[in-house]
Amino acid sequence: MSNFFRGKFCVDVKTDYEQNELIFLDNFENLLGEEYTLTKTADSKCNVDFIVKKCDVVIGYLELKVRNNISAYNSLMIGRIKLHRINQFYRPAIIVWYCMKSDTLWCRKFSEDLLNYDTDGKTYFIPKDVCLVGIHELLRLCHQDKW
Repeated sequence: MSNFFRGKFCVDVKTDYEQNELIFLDNFENLLGEEYTLTKTADSKCNVDFIVKKCDVVIGYLELKVRNNISAYNSLMIGRIKLHRINQFYRPAIIVWYCMKSDTLWCRKFSEDLLNYDTDGKTYFIPKDVCLVGIHELLRLCHQDKW
């Protein structure tokens, strides 16, 4: 696991989420390559955080979840409404979870099978074993010709 993001995110993920998104944007866009651009969505109520473009053409969306400590859990959480809206309006998309304590990043392309995982009515619980792990896996997903 690389220490690419270690120590860069804000401690209070609840109140500093916008700052964390900008930190991710600045650091990850540099890794993507010159032909890619990562843009923060303009609407704070949007269900995804970033628009990904290749050669000025939108190729997909990224949703970022930064949490203090999710490494001890077997699943990753995402809101039911958010996941349904990604399904409806923001496809193709990649969902990214980052754990500050363990400096671990999980990522997963959105697919409708995510809507079949356990839910408590408000939140979906996505098993970690159906996600990819690491910044290099996220880059690989972003660089694929077809999301």
